[in-house]
Amino acid sequence: MIRRSDSGEEQRWHAAKRDLGGTPSGFYAWCKRPESARATRERHLKVLVQASFDASKQRYGSLRIHEDLLEQHERVSRKRVMRLMQEVAPIWF
Repeated sequence: MIRRSDSGEEQRWHAAKRDLGGTPSGFYAWCKRPESARATRERHLKVLVQASFDASKQRYGSLRIHEDLLEQHERVSRKRVMRLMQEVAPIWF
């Protein structure tokens, strides 16, 4: 993702415009927009997946991690757990 920062802001805007199209005002409005509910949930689930994976000494697969999350009353699909595990611990997948 492209996020606004002090260094190279102009270059990022031109890269975003070239790749995605759009206007400067749209780009800066996007930078100020709060994080979406889905992104917040993804970040939360990544923390839980990582914690469960580490607690198992990095031995559990997606099936057991999924079961751990269900025991914690987290409603999440196994496919989503698999994808999150690939992002959190890509060495294993």
